[in-house]
Amino acid sequence: MCGLTRLENHYVDPVLARVYDITCAWDVDSDFYLSLANAESMKILDIGCGTGTLCNALAARNHRVIGLDPAVEMLRLARQKEYGGRVTWLEGRAQDFALQQQFDLIVMTGHAFQCLTGDNDVSALFGCVQQHLSESGQFVFESRNPAIDWVSRWQGSKIAYDTFSVSIEVGHRNDETLSFVQSFHFEDQCLISSCLLRFMQLQEIHNLLCESGLQCRKVSGGWDGDAFENDTSLEMIFHVENR
Repeated sequence: MCGLTRLENHYVDPVLARVYDITCAWDVDSDFYLSLANAESMKILDIGCGTGTLCNALAARNHRVIGLDPAVEMLRLARQKEYGGRVTWLEGRAQDFALQQQFDLIVMTGHAFQCLTGDNDVSALFGCVQQHLSESGQFVFESRNPAIDWVSRWQGSKIAYDTFSVSIEVGHRNDETLSFVQSFHFEDQCLISSCLLRFMQLQEIHNLLCESGLQCRKVSGGWDGDAFENDTSLEMIFHVENR
């Protein structure tokens, strides 16, 4: 989930929020983030936790977890998960949270980072992370590789689920940003959610991390840990620590 002031309909409409766990089901990226919690009873912050699927899995392993998200409807669903009672759920934005504590692991999953479309928002996020990251902790997040032709990959795509389908129409691409519209087709209605994502260059992200007092230890190109390849990797997965 993103951390913007303006939330996309996908996150606030009760009907669309209820199908979020279907359209964004547990996958290899979730396995990857769960594997980062590799010590006992870690203090973990999930920024943009959405419906709390990862938080729930972390809490099931007895980690001390805070899930932060700006969407009230998503947090309402998160609280209903099996281990939701073990998680501290907080309504808040990625750019300006202040929790007066530090964490062993901070994550921002689901390409939520790309919802931050301006340098000021990204710098504010990194500043908050720097203040909340323990001396030996790590911050991990991902952004899609801007070298990949995402317009061709997404334009006109349609995915059918048991009771509904989702189609995508790509709108305007301007420098680093790309807009698109998701149409959710149910038997009795069609709901629309518009989105704007930013595809930052790797070096831009590196620079803003350094300016915020953070250091990128490595960048992976996929969920299997392979090194990032500029022309072919779909993901840029950043492993960050305090300097």
